[in-house]
Amino acid sequence: MHEDERVAPGHRIWHWLYLLFSSLCGLLGLATAVLGVRVVLLGGTVYFLLAGLLLVAGAVCVLLRKHRLGVGLLIAAVLVTLAWSLLEIGGKGWLPAWGFDLAARMGLVTALVFGAVLAWLFWHTRPGSVWRRASIAALLAMIVMPAALVAAMWERTQSPAENANRQPLLPAGAELLDAGGEWTAFGGTNLGRRYSTLAQIHTGNVRDLQEAWTFRSGDFTPDEGRIFYSSQNTPLKAGDLLYTCTASSQVYALDPATGEALWHFDPQVPPRTMESLFSAACRAVAYFDDGDPRGSTQAILRAPAVPGVFGPVPRGGSNCHRRVYVATPDGRLTALDAVGGFPCREFGDGGTVDLTEGMGLRELGFASNTSGATVAGGLLIVGQQVSDNQRRDAPSGVVRAYDARTGELRWAWDALRPDPQAALAPGEIYPRGTPNVWNVISADETLGLAFLGTGNPGADHWGGNRTEEEDRFTAAIVAVDLATGATRWSFTTVQHDLWDYDLGAQPMWSTCRSTASCAAPSCKAPRQATCFCSMQQPDSRCGQWSSDPFRRRAACQANACPRLSRSPRSSPTWAGCPERGPNGSTAGTSGD
Repeated sequence: MHEDERVAPGHRIWHWLYLLFSSLCGLLGLATAVLGVRVVLLGGTVYFLLAGLLLVAGAVCVLLRKHRLGVGLLIAAVLVTLAWSLLEIGGKGWLPAWGFDLAARMGLVTALVFGAVLAWLFWHTRPGSVWRRASIAALLAMIVMPAALVAAMWERTQSPAENANRQPLLPAGAELLDAGGEWTAFGGTNLGRRYSTLAQIHTGNVRDLQEAWTFRSGDFTPDEGRIFYSSQNTPLKAGDLLYTCTASSQVYALDPATGEALWHFDPQVPPRTMESLFSAACRAVAYFDDGDPRGSTQAILRAPAVPGVFGPVPRGGSNCHRRVYVATPDGRLTALDAVGGFPCREFGDGGTVDLTEGMGLRELGFASNTSGATVAGGLLIVGQQVSDNQRRDAPSGVVRAYDARTGELRWAWDALRPDPQAALAPGEIYPRGTPNVWNVISADETLGLAFLGTGNPGADHWGGNRTEEEDRFTAAIVAVDLATGATRWSFTTVQHDLWDYDLGAQPMWSTCRSTASCAAPSCKAPRQATCFCSMQQPDSRCGQWSSDPFRRRAACQANACPRLSRSPRSSPTWAGCPERGPNGSTAGTSGD
């Protein structure tokens, strides 16, 4: 008797579930096989074609009532997927998150096939049978094993006993590079090192810390279905105050000892302008001190305190010798007195600069600054986020520098503007769709440079009509002259980036010993989690700005049209770091 003609002891619901899961496997296999043909023609792996054909064949056998053969082919597709996944993960060197990589590769195929096999077993077996109990055990294992994997790989802190005798290690020269009692920029200082030389709290006693106070801004999204708030703020500590900003760019000055809000500024951002943002955020305000003694703490006149009501109130703040700057989603940059919290009227137009000028925005909020300005060399350097993957003619990625005192525009750097100091003609706008700088900008005033970590041009995943200049400044570290905005040097981390590998972290700058004549490398971590280091000092051997540790190698091209290719034209490698081979081994990298 044919296997499909026997009366199955299980409920017919299992039969229909079996057919459903098998059909889904077939549809997935058909799409995978079609795309797999394309991958093979491009010289890629045969896995997708093979796995797709196995899934399709298994589904067809099920529909033809060849159930054992069909189930066997479906299981074979899972085994092929497992083998391919392990080879791919091993080729990348078994990175720390390899378990999550494996789950992502195996998850969908395994779930559909397991559903089909489980339904088939329940259809063909009686309640309480050994096969049913084994199936249930397998299902529980599939649930428990990923949970155990996550638990095993979860980051753990060291025990208090291990840390009891540890003291902080202060690198040589830390006082010159790192923050101390003040934290006046997003990364501590404009070098972005995020390190403080303060040593009172360390790994040996941090377990003894207790909460001293909590501050709540009360700033909630005005429309939960359309406006999404994200708490990403790094407070700044300058003088006697702690400065923080909320997702809607409200600024609070807090007493560091008590958490009491000493002043509050609300720019009244229209909710409609935040709808274009993937998430409304204010990563940091900017702080500026012009050094005038009249702005010092000792020189500030205060009205006397009223016991039990309020403390001494500053009469005129710092007279705007000390300032806090905040950018808003609707395109405003406002200067506030750091002590009094009121707008500094001599900055821009009544205390505000219009960041939408020259942008040609079709909708407010489509481009805005969320990372805060960087104060360096008496300038406010401002980049901006541009909503991803919307249009090729998205707003410009221009980076602008304004006078920190007057708000006057000093320069505007853009991938397609050769002269950053050239003024826009009446009615002219900055070039559309160019790479933007949405993260925090770094600067080194001793070198007279600002460092920009760029993202992708508009329509991130399509580069068919990109210019050479746009490709050069895509996913790149760009060093620009603080005074003029002119490009000193640049380093592109991903050639012809079509994967949205924006440089999503602030460039970090450090000094190191080097046998070469150039020193002080910059380190930058893009989204693929590789640290790139490049030299920022002029190379006396050749009189040029150098990225000497890097060599570029030609990448395998999929076709004769590199601009439309999914493969980069070349890839950066560091000559001083062994490169991992396809089998996980290391070998020296040779440059070309």
